[in-house]
Amino acid sequence: MRYNILFFLLLITTFISCEKDNKHTSLLGVWNCQEFPEQTSPRTYQVSISRNTFLVDESNEYKISNFYQMGNSEDAEVYFYQDTISLELIIRPQTVRGTTFHGKGTVAVDFSEINWEYYANSGSVNEKVIATYY
Repeated sequence: MRYNILFFLLLITTFISCEKDNKHTSLLGVWNCQEFPEQTSPRTYQVSISRNTFLVDESNEYKISNFYQMGNSEDAEVYFYQDTISLELIIRPQTVRGTTFHGKGTVAVDFSEINWEYYANSGSVNEKVIATYY
């Protein structure tokens, strides 16, 4: 009986500690992304959100590495800001590696997910994309 209780406690502790791995307390960090483009195939991958270090005085400016699964190099980063009044996330029109992006998103109050709706136009492909970061 004692071993059953110990095993049960160990099992619960393991489950709880694994569950904490994907929790966010801000926009910053590594996120899983589920992306559903209108014309290209759906995909799942990881992105990383960090502060825009070029604008040190602006605490609401961010950059996303591996956005649209373009890679983690500096020339593939997409910038966005969080509106200080509505808290909406805004991707200003910008061209990255030949593709122009713009759109908006919302973040859950508990930072459990970010929902995006953005547009990608590479000239040959012009599509609306719905994405969820979790």
